[in-house]
Amino acid sequence: MKLHYTKLFSIAALFGTLLLQSCKEDFNTLDTDILGDVNYETLRYNADVNVFNKSIKSIKTNGLPLYQLGVFNDPIYGKTHSSITTQVTLNAAGPTFGVFTQEVENNADTDEKANTINEAETVLDVYLNIPYFSEYKRDASGQILKDENENNLYKLDSIYGNVEATFDVKVYELTYFLRDVDPNSGFTQAQEYFSTQDFNGFLGEELANATAIKVDTSEVVVHQFDDPITEDDESEEVKERLSPRMRIPLNKEFFQQKILNKEGSNELSNIDLFKQYLRGIHITAENFSDDILMLLNFSEANIEIVYSYKSVNTKNTEDTSDDEVYNKKDRFTMGLKGNNINSFINDPYNSSITDQLDNETNASRIFVKGGQGIMAEINLFNDEELETMRENKWLINDANLTFYIDRDQLNAANATQEPNRLYLYNMVTNEPILDYYYDPTPANATAPQKNKLVHGGIIEKNEDGKGIRYKIRLTNHINNIVRKDSTNVKLGLVVTSNINVISNTTFIDYENKNKKTTIATATNPLGTVLYGSNPLNTPEDKRLKLEIYYTKPN
Repeated sequence: MKLHYTKLFSIAALFGTLLLQSCKEDFNTLDTDILGDVNYETLRYNADVNVFNKSIKSIKTNGLPLYQLGVFNDPIYGKTHSSITTQVTLNAAGPTFGVFTQEVENNADTDEKANTINEAETVLDVYLNIPYFSEYKRDASGQILKDENENNLYKLDSIYGNVEATFDVKVYELTYFLRDVDPNSGFTQAQEYFSTQDFNGFLGEELANATAIKVDTSEVVVHQFDDPITEDDESEEVKERLSPRMRIPLNKEFFQQKILNKEGSNELSNIDLFKQYLRGIHITAENFSDDILMLLNFSEANIEIVYSYKSVNTKNTEDTSDDEVYNKKDRFTMGLKGNNINSFINDPYNSSITDQLDNETNASRIFVKGGQGIMAEINLFNDEELETMRENKWLINDANLTFYIDRDQLNAANATQEPNRLYLYNMVTNEPILDYYYDPTPANATAPQKNKLVHGGIIEKNEDGKGIRYKIRLTNHINNIVRKDSTNVKLGLVVTSNINVISNTTFIDYENKNKKTTIATATNPLGTVLYGSNPLNTPEDKRLKLEIYYTKPN
């Protein structure tokens, strides 16, 4: 085999490299038979790389840190429609509405207490509350900005598309039971739900049809309920301030019958029985004036029931003749923290993508898209190259994969939103490669997207703000293969929402096999096109290569 080298006869560079390597683990250490030799060559070598585009036919979407609702129109990959199905959960079993339990109310006419009555709880309003991801707006000194009414100002995160778009939101009762555990595992493993799950055949009563709504960036100010027997108007007092959220009115009669009228019943007496009783809700968005996709915070989502109940004003006397019955108000909330599932419907890909998808041809273009999208499998160098490296005892000083963005394709499609980061992982262990763990970058709490900066994978942009390339360092990974005889495994490349999240989720590939990838790709709707390693229609200077800088004895 003929290897092509570039000699770098720089003593300063050599000593700088050796100094850098001395800070790393022992797999960067020279063998003892080299240490006595004073003649070294620092060389560069471009190793073979083969890349294959693989479909993510479906991806597990329960247990995600966020959920997508709406439509995202990628000019390369087409439209993706996202809906949400979620369980409704009691915060505690056997809730009491009003003051008295249902048992006390049932005996109110026969007991000797003047203040016990049938409280006749009545639903006044019901809301589905789902927060957007947001943060305070601040001035240069860090102070929170406020409007003229002293309400806090927010800026929203994770809204894709036109934030001014109007759309309809429909909510339905779910009749499908969402299991927590998988019976096929002998009830020992959690049930997995995938993005292709279709719940349209399991929808009951329509609970909401909110039309022409828009994303509202305003703070939600919740006031106290007024107490009619006091002179003060408590409704002028602020109870709490909440971040911006989707707030959809729901069917009052449904929750009157399903919840308040069931006080004291078996259905509400047990958390598991309640999950069987009210199995969940299904949320869709449609009729968009323009494309908009919202990433929503379901960890703080709830259904809020505002209701009234009867109470007795005894006027602090034992004389019942002047007692007055009046209405009080209260709130009851139910969480949405059980099984939450994102369902995705993708437009078919065009032929320029499908022609390079799910085959064993080394790709001239790499297609990566988050969610129910596309990943890339990467094979590093061939057996002959690896044998040469091992026989010559190469010490890897630096190794990187540089993925150049196909700017021509993105510009032609007018693609303006690009993934901020790519993630490379070991497809055998489904873990990050060694360089992820050995990255010396200090953790950055204020800008976590900049963590693992040396390992890389962050988009590099030109002066116009358009992406040029992604560079991922894998020096330790290559050194471990060359000098420690580690297996040269396949590597997976995906879009990631958060480089700090490396926990795995399951996806189904084009052969209907279950595989693993980071959960952070399931929540990312973005995609891009990169130059591959196949020389067909690939400029030489943009072609994907494994670039290795190494030292070897003369």
